[in-house]
Amino acid sequence: MIAVFEQKELQKLKKLIDRYNYVSFDLFDTLIKRDCYKPTELFAFVEQKINQEFGFQSQFAQKREQAEVSARGKSNNEEITLEEIYDELSLEISNTKKEKIRHWEEEYEYVLCQWNPYIKPIYEYCLAQKKKIFIVTDIYLSEKLIQHILDKLEIHYDALFVSSAERKTKSRGTLFREVLKKKKIKSSEILHIGDNRRSDYLMPRKLGIQAFHISKDVKINLVVDKKIYKQMRSYANLCSFINNHADTHSWDAVHVNQLFDFFSEAGYEIQGPVLYGYIIWLQEQFKKEGIEKVFFLARDGQLMQRAYQRLPHTLPNNYMYASRKALIIPSLWMNPSISEIKKSIFWGRRGTIRSFLKKIGLNPSMFEQDFTSISLSLDFVYEYERLWKNSDFLRVFEDKVKEKMIMHSRQMYDLLLQYLKQIDFQGKVAVVDIGWYGHMQGALERVVKKAHIPVEIYGYYLGMRPDSSILREIKAKGYLFGKNNHETLSAQEIPFNSIIEMLFSANHGTTKGYKENRGKIEPVLEHWEYDDSNLQADYASIRACQEGALKFIDDMLMEKQYFQFDANSFVTFTNWLQLGNYPSTQAAECFGNLHFLDDNISCLAKPQEHYSYLFHPKMFLIDFRDSFWRMGFLTRVLGDFIPYADGYEMIRKIYFLIRKIRLCHNKWLIFDEK
Repeated sequence: MIAVFEQKELQKLKKLIDRYNYVSFDLFDTLIKRDCYKPTELFAFVEQKINQEFGFQSQFAQKREQAEVSARGKSNNEEITLEEIYDELSLEISNTKKEKIRHWEEEYEYVLCQWNPYIKPIYEYCLAQKKKIFIVTDIYLSEKLIQHILDKLEIHYDALFVSSAERKTKSRGTLFREVLKKKKIKSSEILHIGDNRRSDYLMPRKLGIQAFHISKDVKINLVVDKKIYKQMRSYANLCSFINNHADTHSWDAVHVNQLFDFFSEAGYEIQGPVLYGYIIWLQEQFKKEGIEKVFFLARDGQLMQRAYQRLPHTLPNNYMYASRKALIIPSLWMNPSISEIKKSIFWGRRGTIRSFLKKIGLNPSMFEQDFTSISLSLDFVYEYERLWKNSDFLRVFEDKVKEKMIMHSRQMYDLLLQYLKQIDFQGKVAVVDIGWYGHMQGALERVVKKAHIPVEIYGYYLGMRPDSSILREIKAKGYLFGKNNHETLSAQEIPFNSIIEMLFSANHGTTKGYKENRGKIEPVLEHWEYDDSNLQADYASIRACQEGALKFIDDMLMEKQYFQFDANSFVTFTNWLQLGNYPSTQAAECFGNLHFLDDNISCLAKPQEHYSYLFHPKMFLIDFRDSFWRMGFLTRVLGDFIPYADGYEMIRKIYFLIRKIRLCHNKWLIFDEK
């Protein structure tokens, strides 16, 4: 997103344009940008193709830069040509192959050059004001290639001046003199716009030409990790690609003032790279393991399948209606003990008996009297570890709950087996889901083993917690992180896990179980939460993110032969980490207002009026504790100029130390670990 400062500069430029009949534009890094963070990165892209096509390590990028330096040193002209550069290129290959490489470089230039979305509105303003537009560029590429690039982007102009054709340059002023001479205009009649301070600002002003200098570093990106941008070229190239392509779709990526625009752009930038990297990784894993068919598990798998089906040469794949409840409950009868329940289902540190009963598939109201008779409330929040050691609780579980749980589990088991048979769940299969702990796959493994179904299950997830105990029992991998794979990313993801889960929401309710209908097994779905009128706007925002992410994949697939996309999760996840842990005030507000659908529906991070916390600091602690996205909460309360995530872990540890020593029984202090 362009900062207010840059927007004011553009308004200033428009007023300047009004004073002139002729406006000349520099080309590279002004009107257009390449899909790489610096021009020489294009050579690295070409090098990859050379190495693949010719089967040797060419070191083309380095030698191509050296050849240009050599050609300039030998030339008596102000500017050189691409042909002269290739005459100096030191590659031990035939002239025919060298000529082929030159054509490849020109092809990459043509494909990777895009509009600069920052300057495009200025160009369009010039057209609307019927200004005469000149394009004046210092470049070794041929005039013919420049014309082809301009035609591709539908950039209309009244005159084109290319230094390689004129053998004159802006940097020495001679190309500007040629413009004035050939167009028969005075220096005072023209405005020049460009990014190079010497060639596009100081030199034309020296000649009496009005000039306006723009920054080549301005980007429309919502999210950029500036530190990693400077350190990692593959991430910098990704940011450049986003800058150049995001504004070619239905949303306004330059301003993002409307919610649709913001969430579409956010999906393009944060979810798109992760989703694309994930499906590339999936395809590689399937090939490596010899997978025969793929099952995308509802509901998170819905978007994953849509993305995967965009790839060429996909395996047979199905959308499998499943959920923790639909897969885990059918397995509980096999070992119906509290210890096995603890192992089979993910539990938070605290929760209610009502939630416990729901997770094992039972209606809590059936047991309310049983628990209240022993002074246990269905809705009081207990620490689960203490609850499961409570003798009264265990007695009710054994005498009243267990038998009904087993009966219901067996019924669900029989229906699940029929559903698995119906979808041909056998052979060497992959299950694809969002992941985290692997409990769904673990339950599925127990079911198919008990039923002697001839199937070998491989789990491929967006992420797997490295500390998950079940990983020892199943074949499962995580793309973003997992055991022995970017394990530190797991801890960095936890503070904004709610955002990730939300953005993979499907357009239907969760799977409760299965039923038979006229000889066919159908999923039984819960009411879809977003059908409620007060949540429809939330799903519209989620949908905008998802569609933005899919547009990113479409753009990448269009250029996959040219752009060097790095699917390493450390690269693709960087933008999401930045937004989740270091959000801008705009991101904190837009995402923070969305509702997270947990046991209790509440906003991700929506503080009260700030002044109220001055008089009620305890309420600040309560709201902070209850926030699903604490970095977003802090940003909305205190602003985005402090990197809260950097100090949060230290503050949390200090807090718990003090709490343990002094305040463990003070009910008012509830800043607690989530």
